[in-house]
Order: sequence, then structure tokens, then C-alpha cells
Amino acid sequence: MAKKKKEEKKEEKKPNKARDSITTFVRNMFKKKASVSNEVVIAAVLVKWPKSKIQGTHISFYKNKFRKEGMEIPKAVRKKKEVEEKKGKKSKKAS
Repeated sequence: MAKKKKEEKKEEKKPNKARDSITTFVRNMFKKKASVSNEVVIAAVLVKWPKSKIQGTHISFYKNKFRKEGMEIPKAVRKKKEVEEKKGKKSKKAS
């Protein structure tokens, strides 16, 4: 019987309206301009929802989710110089 009550409580859980709204807001930003930077999206979300704890990882999640849904969002292309700098930092740590 206890298991049934727990299952019923899970079903009764209401969807998080803030999360759904942020998802919709971010989706609309990418619909307007697919190449919006993560920083711009984060700033826009924080203006609308100041208590939000949104981070770059969340934007990456949204981008991947929207790509799977069929939106055309370009993947970030690193410049050759940035890649070389990161490789240089890794080799220094190994030393």
C-alpha cells in the first residue's frame, strides 16, 4: 500500500512552470537568431528571472535538446589558436 501512495504522489507532482517558461524563452531566442551566444542567452534569462541559477551547461543542454527536435543551431567552432592554447595548458600540467 505504501508503494501505491508514493506512485500517486509522483503523478500528482505539478510541472515546474519556471523551467518550462525558461525553456520556451530560450527556444524562442534561438528561433529568432540561431547563433546567439551562451552569454547573451544567460544574461537575457537573468533579466527576466533574476533568481534563476542558469549556467552555460544549461544552455548547452537546451541547444542539444533543440537540435534533436530539428532546430538548426550551429555548433561552436573553436579557433585554431584557442585549441592550441588549451593543448599547451594540458602539456604544462603534465610536466
